[in-house]
Amino acid sequence: MPTPLTRRKDSDDRYFIEKFAAEYKRPITGLVRAAQTRLPTYPSPGNIRELENVIGNALSECEQMKQLLDLQVAALKAAANALIRAFPLRQ
Repeated sequence: MPTPLTRRKDSDDRYFIEKFAAEYKRPITGLVRAAQTRLPTYPSPGNIRELENVIGNALSECEQMKQLLDLQVAALKAAANALIRAFPLRQ
């Protein structure tokens, strides 16, 4: 039977962070302070698998947000380069 969240260890958080960092092939150093404070009091009758899902979903959303921001930066750079080519500076 899985361990209830009320009996989990802080090392469980670290384990799942390292697992998802390897899965996403990205350096994930840890949780922000707000998450570190909130996670131990997360009101859930669930078990360690739910903790894994909560951390995995949060990191997945962060990864998706980063990808979206990367696309926006690339689009802005392309637009800026197009403007520079269309309107070169005169000396």
